[in-house]
Amino acid sequence: MNAAAWTSTFIGVTLLGLVALDIYRTILHSRGRSGLVTEALTRTVWRLVRGIAFRRSRLGRHRMLNHIGPLLLPGIVATLVALLILGYALVYWPHLPADFNVQEKAQSSRAIEALYFSGITFTTLGYGDIAPRSTSMRLLALSEALTGFGFISLAVTY
Repeated sequence: MNAAAWTSTFIGVTLLGLVALDIYRTILHSRGRSGLVTEALTRTVWRLVRGIAFRRSRLGRHRMLNHIGPLLLPGIVATLVALLILGYALVYWPHLPADFNVQEKAQSSRAIEALYFSGITFTTLGYGDIAPRSTSMRLLALSEALTGFGFISLAVTY
Protein backbone atom coordinates (compact mmCIF):
# COMPACT_ATOMS: atom_id res chain seq x y z
CA MET A 1 0.00 0.00 0.00
CA ASN A 2 1.12 3.53 -0.72
CA ALA A 3 1.14 6.52 1.65
CA ALA A 4 -2.40 7.62 0.71
CA ALA A 5 -3.74 4.14 1.44
CA TRP A 6 -2.03 4.01 4.84
CA THR A 7 -3.29 7.50 5.66
CA SER A 8 -6.85 6.61 4.67
CA THR A 9 -6.74 3.43 6.73
CA PHE A 10 -5.24 5.24 9.74
CA ILE A 11 -7.86 8.01 9.63
CA GLY A 12 -10.64 5.43 9.22
CA VAL A 13 -9.48 3.31 12.15
CA THR A 14 -8.99 6.43 14.30
CA LEU A 15 -12.49 7.62 13.44
CA LEU A 16 -13.94 4.20 14.29
CA GLY A 17 -12.11 4.21 17.62
CA LEU A 18 -13.33 7.72 18.43
CA VAL A 19 -16.93 6.77 17.69
CA ALA A 20 -16.63 3.51 19.67
CA LEU A 21 -15.35 5.48 22.67
CA ASP A 22 -18.15 8.00 22.21
CA ILE A 23 -20.78 5.25 22.12
CA TYR A 24 -19.33 3.67 25.24
CA ARG A 25 -19.21 6.94 27.19
CA THR A 26 -22.58 8.23 25.99
CA ILE A 27 -24.73 5.09 25.98
CA LEU A 28 -23.04 2.36 27.99
CA HIS A 29 -21.18 4.16 30.78
CA SER A 30 -23.05 4.19 34.08
CA ARG A 31 -22.24 7.80 34.96
CA GLY A 32 -24.10 9.15 31.94
CA ARG A 33 -21.28 11.28 30.59
CA SER A 34 -21.16 12.26 26.94
CA GLY A 35 -18.42 11.25 24.54
CA LEU A 36 -16.32 13.77 22.62
CA VAL A 37 -18.45 13.73 19.45
CA THR A 38 -21.75 13.86 21.31
CA GLU A 39 -20.54 16.65 23.59
CA ALA A 40 -19.18 18.74 20.70
CA LEU A 41 -22.35 18.31 18.64
CA THR A 42 -24.65 19.07 21.56
CA ARG A 43 -22.73 22.17 22.63
CA THR A 44 -22.45 23.52 19.07
CA VAL A 45 -26.12 23.03 18.20
CA TRP A 46 -27.29 24.36 21.58
CA ARG A 47 -25.12 27.49 21.32
CA LEU A 48 -26.30 28.23 17.77
CA VAL A 49 -29.96 27.72 18.59
CA ARG A 50 -29.71 29.63 21.85
CA GLY A 51 -28.15 32.56 20.01
CA ILE A 52 -31.02 32.56 17.53
CA ALA A 53 -33.69 31.95 20.19
CA PHE A 54 -32.71 34.92 22.34
CA ARG A 55 -33.51 37.22 19.43
CA ARG A 56 -37.14 36.12 19.64
CA SER A 57 -39.94 36.90 22.06
CA ARG A 58 -40.09 34.99 25.32
CA LEU A 59 -42.79 32.64 24.02
CA GLY A 60 -40.98 32.10 20.71
CA ARG A 61 -37.73 31.42 22.56
CA HIS A 62 -39.34 28.80 24.81
CA ARG A 63 -41.03 27.10 21.86
CA MET A 64 -37.80 26.94 19.89
CA LEU A 65 -35.69 25.64 22.77
CA ASN A 66 -38.33 23.07 23.72
CA HIS A 67 -38.10 21.58 20.22
CA ILE A 68 -34.30 21.43 20.04
CA GLY A 69 -33.72 19.12 23.02
CA PRO A 70 -35.73 16.20 21.61
CA LEU A 71 -34.25 16.75 18.13
CA LEU A 72 -30.70 16.43 19.46
CA LEU A 73 -31.06 12.69 20.08
CA PRO A 74 -31.81 11.71 16.45
CA GLY A 75 -29.14 14.21 15.38
CA ILE A 76 -26.55 12.52 17.59
CA VAL A 77 -27.54 9.06 16.34
CA ALA A 78 -27.41 10.19 12.69
CA THR A 79 -24.00 11.81 13.21
CA LEU A 80 -22.55 8.70 14.84
CA VAL A 81 -23.97 6.48 12.05
CA ALA A 82 -22.48 8.77 9.40
CA LEU A 83 -19.08 8.76 11.13
CA LEU A 84 -19.10 4.95 11.44
CA ILE A 85 -19.98 4.53 7.76
CA LEU A 86 -17.29 7.05 6.79
CA GLY A 87 -14.70 5.36 9.01
CA TYR A 88 -15.30 1.95 7.46
CA ALA A 89 -15.38 3.48 3.96
CA LEU A 90 -11.93 5.00 4.55
CA VAL A 91 -10.63 1.54 5.47
CA TYR A 92 -12.27 -0.08 2.39
CA TRP A 93 -11.18 2.63 -0.06
CA PRO A 94 -7.55 1.52 -0.61
CA HIS A 95 -8.69 -2.05 -1.26
CA LEU A 96 -11.20 -1.22 -4.00
CA PRO A 97 -11.53 -2.75 -6.57
CA ALA A 98 -8.67 -5.26 -6.06
CA ASP A 99 -10.11 -7.06 -3.02
CA PHE A 100 -13.76 -6.86 -4.12
CA ASN A 101 -15.99 -8.33 -6.80
CA VAL A 102 -17.75 -5.38 -8.38
CA GLN A 103 -20.39 -5.88 -11.07
CA GLU A 104 -19.57 -3.93 -14.23
CA LYS A 105 -22.87 -2.04 -14.23
CA ALA A 106 -22.30 -0.94 -10.65
CA GLN A 107 -18.84 0.57 -11.13
CA SER A 108 -18.27 4.17 -10.12
CA SER A 109 -15.45 6.08 -8.44
CA ARG A 110 -13.61 4.26 -5.66
CA ALA A 111 -14.75 6.75 -3.04
CA ILE A 112 -18.42 6.34 -4.00
CA GLU A 113 -18.06 2.55 -4.07
CA ALA A 114 -16.42 2.58 -0.63
CA LEU A 115 -19.18 4.75 0.88
CA TYR A 116 -21.89 2.72 -0.84
CA PHE A 117 -20.47 -0.63 0.27
CA SER A 118 -19.96 0.67 3.79
CA GLY A 119 -23.52 1.98 3.97
CA ILE A 120 -25.19 -1.18 2.72
CA THR A 121 -22.98 -3.31 4.96
CA PHE A 122 -23.60 -1.17 8.06
CA THR A 123 -27.36 -1.37 7.57
CA THR A 124 -27.06 -5.11 6.72
CA LEU A 125 -28.94 -4.41 3.49
CA GLY A 126 -26.40 -5.95 1.07
CA TYR A 127 -27.56 -5.92 -2.55
CA GLY A 128 -24.72 -8.16 -3.72
CA ASP A 129 -23.41 -5.87 -6.47
CA ILE A 130 -20.19 -5.36 -4.51
CA ALA A 131 -18.80 -8.25 -2.47
CA PRO A 132 -15.49 -8.62 -0.62
CA ARG A 133 -13.15 -11.17 -2.16
CA SER A 134 -10.21 -11.27 0.27
CA THR A 135 -10.43 -12.79 3.73
CA SER A 136 -9.44 -9.56 5.47
CA MET A 137 -12.17 -7.56 3.70
CA ARG A 138 -14.75 -10.27 4.39
CA LEU A 139 -13.92 -10.15 8.09
CA LEU A 140 -13.99 -6.35 8.08
CA ALA A 141 -17.41 -6.39 6.37
CA LEU A 142 -18.63 -8.86 8.97
CA SER A 143 -17.40 -6.62 11.79
CA GLU A 144 -19.13 -3.63 10.19
CA ALA A 145 -22.42 -5.52 9.88
CA LEU A 146 -22.19 -6.55 13.54
CA THR A 147 -21.32 -2.97 14.49
CA GLY A 148 -24.31 -1.65 12.55
CA PHE A 149 -26.69 -4.17 14.07
CA GLY A 150 -25.34 -3.50 17.56
CA PHE A 151 -25.40 0.27 17.17
CA ILE A 152 -28.96 0.31 15.88
CA SER A 153 -29.99 -1.85 18.86
CA LEU A 154 -28.19 0.48 21.29
CA ALA A 155 -29.67 3.58 19.64
CA VAL A 156 -33.19 2.21 20.05
CA THR A 157 -32.62 1.57 23.76
CA TYR A 158 -30.86 4.91 24.31
